[in-house]
Amino acid sequence: MRKYINQIWSISLALCLVFCLTASRVQAEEKKVVRVAFPEQAGFSSTNAAGNHSGYTYEFLEEIAKYTDWEYEFITGDGSDESLLKMMEDLKNGEIDIMGGMVSTPELAEDYDFPEYNCGYSYSTLSVLKDNEDINATNYSTFNNIKVGARKTAARRIQALNEFCKANGITLEIIEYDNSDDALHNALKSGEVDALLGPDVAMGDDERIVARFDGRPYYFAVTKGNTEVVSGINSATAIINEQNPNYATELYMKYFNKNNQQVTLESFIKANPTESIVAALGIGLVLAAVVGMTMYIRMQRNQQLLLNYERYRILSEMSKEFIFEYDYREDSIVVSEQFANTFGGKSQADHFFSAILSKELDTNESARFFAGLIKRRPPEEARYEVEYKTKVSSGNKEWVRATSMIIFDRHNQPMRAIGKIININDEKCEKEALINQAHRDALTGLYNRKTFEERVNTYLQERGDEEGAMMVVDLDHFKTVNDTLGHQGGDEVLEDLAREMAACFGEEAILGRLGGDEFLVFVRDIKARKDKPVKTARALCQVMNRCYERNSGRTEVSVSVGLAYSFRDSAFETLYGMADEALYYMKDHGKNNVKVYDASVRDALGNNDNNTRKGAF
Repeated sequence: MRKYINQIWSISLALCLVFCLTASRVQAEEKKVVRVAFPEQAGFSSTNAAGNHSGYTYEFLEEIAKYTDWEYEFITGDGSDESLLKMMEDLKNGEIDIMGGMVSTPELAEDYDFPEYNCGYSYSTLSVLKDNEDINATNYSTFNNIKVGARKTAARRIQALNEFCKANGITLEIIEYDNSDDALHNALKSGEVDALLGPDVAMGDDERIVARFDGRPYYFAVTKGNTEVVSGINSATAIINEQNPNYATELYMKYFNKNNQQVTLESFIKANPTESIVAALGIGLVLAAVVGMTMYIRMQRNQQLLLNYERYRILSEMSKEFIFEYDYREDSIVVSEQFANTFGGKSQADHFFSAILSKELDTNESARFFAGLIKRRPPEEARYEVEYKTKVSSGNKEWVRATSMIIFDRHNQPMRAIGKIININDEKCEKEALINQAHRDALTGLYNRKTFEERVNTYLQERGDEEGAMMVVDLDHFKTVNDTLGHQGGDEVLEDLAREMAACFGEEAILGRLGGDEFLVFVRDIKARKDKPVKTARALCQVMNRCYERNSGRTEVSVSVGLAYSFRDSAFETLYGMADEALYYMKDHGKNNVKVYDASVRDALGNNDNNTRKGAF
């Protein structure tokens, strides 16, 4: 009996132990519940009638929860000043754990803790009406003497504008208004002011930003002393930045840039006036995220590197660089506003290569060059640069220099291609003009003697066997032409001869001016058509046999031509000498015609000490 009782006690004790262990395990597996202030703010934090949450703050916190295993209790409220101030007081007293969209200042740091990593940036801006073309974002001289409307309470923002103007040599007038959106926007529309000073998210639909400055980060604020939550936000945000440096920017594009225009949070401002919050906190808090926050930066955890990159992005927008970023995994592209305006298209496009670029590769040379910029390459070929011509907003084709750099993941797989395009058309045209000037005769536009000789020798070395014809063309009695018509009239005759040579011989020939009244022609690829150069030269003689009149002076003009065919291993100097002898023969036998170098020329000039005019060579 005693043995039976002992067995019952043993079983009961075992069951108790199992129950206790199970209860402990269940308790241990319970997730931490974090209480979040969630006021109704359009685009930023919103709760519908069914109790479903959405917005920038919600998605960012959900991403954090993937790495902290937190559950959230959202403390909702309307967007009034009283509700927001009540939530801030509850956060201070520990009744709420997190509140988003706060700037870290020494004053606020006395009441709240802030994580190491921010969750976005906001900037002060100058905005004008969209149809105002007098104020140009790329030329600060157009800012001089404009009138800028600003709120009286925005002392810090006004100070930042004054510093911005001082740094850029701008002189303008600031007109202060009461803290009212309507008063400011009415002043802009009526022409009372030319621009408005405000946050980069507070523009109207009919406005555009012309300048950004004074960037400030914002954070998730945490109850003072709640180190567990602060640590969780820090570690999760670090992982998010490493895996997707553009996460904050993508959220911004999703909630505040749906119309693919300049970044704006107008819907958020209308639903919940941020200015009241700014006045209560005294810090001018504006929520924003900056498009392209992490262009040209590898995955980094250091907040200062992200800030340095953002400064570079703003400088790029103020310059003539056109920025783009291509995501290999999503097949999507984001470009700067300047890029979209100059080359066409939207500032953001999904299925970019598969649905857009690939369809133009066969017909559009510019598309093929751009495809090379985002082509998958190994790490050792991460940087790529190319120059090409492309159509711009004016409809003309202009030269650009494009550079791209690929960012790779830890497995050396391409993640993003970040690049810029610079318009170098003026540089190219100037360079081509200088090159052309170095190779051309200033009066006629034909090749000068040095370039002509180089091109003929190159041809002869490659295909010289009986495939070319050299001609020396000379105006008859040119001294009489100059004496009768004057030197200006003589220049006109030389220009006419150059034009007629181009018209007669066309692109098959290399044309040059030796100097004075002597010209050179080399006809390529004659092969079995050896009679064609002779016929063309005679046609030139006929067309140039004309009369010129100028200032009561009148004279007849004609040309003589000496011709020599190329042969195996012939060189320029040899052919020139033969053609020159044929010309000399023609000058002695009637002029105004063509003579081909042959035995008769050799016999006639063989014993003459002056049988060759040494010309320029």
